[in-house]
Amino acid sequence: MNKLNIASTGYPGTTESWKFLNTMIQEIAEAVAGQVTDDSTPVIIYGMNASGSNVSNGFFVWKGELFRFVGGQQQNYVVIIEEVENATYNTDLTNSGQLADFPTYYSRYARFGGANEGVARFLFSEMKRIKGLLKMSQSVDDASETNKGIIELASQTEVNAGVDHSKAVTPKTLDNRVASESRSGIIQIATNQETLEGINDSKAITPAKLAGLGFARIIGKRTQTVQVAEIDTTTGQVHKIMSGSSILTGFSFPSNNYIVLASFNEPTNGALRTNSFSVYNKQTDRFGFHWQIEFDQDPVSDSYMDIDIIVVSLV
Repeated sequence: MNKLNIASTGYPGTTESWKFLNTMIQEIAEAVAGQVTDDSTPVIIYGMNASGSNVSNGFFVWKGELFRFVGGQQQNYVVIIEEVENATYNTDLTNSGQLADFPTYYSRYARFGGANEGVARFLFSEMKRIKGLLKMSQSVDDASETNKGIIELASQTEVNAGVDHSKAVTPKTLDNRVASESRSGIIQIATNQETLEGINDSKAITPAKLAGLGFARIIGKRTQTVQVAEIDTTTGQVHKIMSGSSILTGFSFPSNNYIVLASFNEPTNGALRTNSFSVYNKQTDRFGFHWQIEFDQDPVSDSYMDIDIIVVSLV
């Protein structure tokens, strides 16, 4: 910040001195004005408090300029007053023997007034008030899921506990929240070697890694409905269907090491005694199967049976 050092005696007051003072004061006022408002909104920065129908003295910023406000009875308009006082300069421009007067002292302030008064004006209702820095820091609400505001960072202990819902988690504390058997969190995926060794108890095994260990996995399943008895509509006699064959498609078989499992459900009418299931003509995406049954309790009408079929890879 600029400053002017004036000695108690003998200070050489010159035009340059007054220019320096004017510039220094103007820069301060412009800096304050530029921080609190745009060019269109008048903002109260001090005073101008209403008491009944009167408004006290104060200061406000408008269009990049800091104004002193002279209080009084409230009216619709705030008007800008500019008063100019001349001074006699030590110069004779016309060589008439008379020193010249020039506009020298410009006083600009604001007060209440009419719609046609002053060099500029705006409605008092347009003014906004800025709070002091201390009040602003004290009046900001805490942040929440619906409001912006102040929020505190959670400690690592609080992040690990996973209970506090009023503090923020940073990337570092999140990364340090390691998953365990008792706590959710960040976990690293085990390598193939670590999966095969079976020693590391702090990393996760993916389905692909698990399959690499040689565990069985289901590669397809179907439920096939077959008819096992039909009634002759002419004679009313029930004909039992003791065996049959079907083709199932839509599978993706490995080259080897697989099994096909079948589960027979009871017919809709009747009961099973024995059953058998066999696979034939296996291809890359399909296979045929043959089934055969014997009845423990003969059906008395049309009857159907569901066969649940699962194809399991062993690698």
